[in-house]
Amino acid sequence: MYIPKLVNITSPVIQKAIDLYPYCYYKGFELHWNPDNLNKNGLVVMVEWYGTTCTGKEDKYVRNIDVIEQDNGSTILNEKLFDGIPEKALTYITLLRGNIELSMFNNQTYRTLGETHAVLPIFLIRELNQ
Repeated sequence: MYIPKLVNITSPVIQKAIDLYPYCYYKGFELHWNPDNLNKNGLVVMVEWYGTTCTGKEDKYVRNIDVIEQDNGSTILNEKLFDGIPEKALTYITLLRGNIELSMFNNQTYRTLGETHAVLPIFLIRELNQ
């Protein structure tokens, strides 16, 4: 069974505490990661918001999901991934790479799964002129 290479988001880079929660503009947001040339399944990208913004907390939750078909190390994220998420929201981008294999044993189907993911916390910026 193919086991995917551990995925690592390489840009935007967070190496020190001061870099944590970078401000990222949602239009043309380019995400970079370490590619896996053996991965033919693509990746899943998920954006989640748990209601926290720079100004407070709301009782809301948003999750938007898309598929990245080519595991080539970079993509510009679809703007729809950020639908329903307000200005200056603490947002989590999860990038997932995985594989599943079905096996038969004693007339039973078994699934074997290999998965790796990385999470990037950001503050989402919608308006550049504020």
